[in-house]
Amino acid sequence: MKQVEALGDRALVEKIEITKSAGGIYIPPTEKHDRQTPIKGKVVSVGEGEHIKAMNLKPGEVVLIQSNFNYDMLKDGESTYLFVGHSQILGHEPE
Repeated sequence: MKQVEALGDRALVEKIEITKSAGGIYIPPTEKHDRQTPIKGKVVSVGEGEHIKAMNLKPGEVVLIQSNFNYDMLKDGESTYLFVGHSQILGHEPE
């Protein structure tokens, strides 16, 4: 993918597609997205806005984002990238 950076109070997040459960069971992709389950993604870039900077997000961190929201998306081959506002980030997974 070409170098794209998030601006303002946004982060660019690569959506992580989960295809296996923790027990190793294959989960087939579906057209319907469960609106109650947060989306998991990996931070690619973080804007310079004061709200997003206060979250101390760094590229490579895994975050959970609100699923019942319409995001601007970029597709690059098999990968999907989402531009996410600071208020849609619910949390992150500790390293």
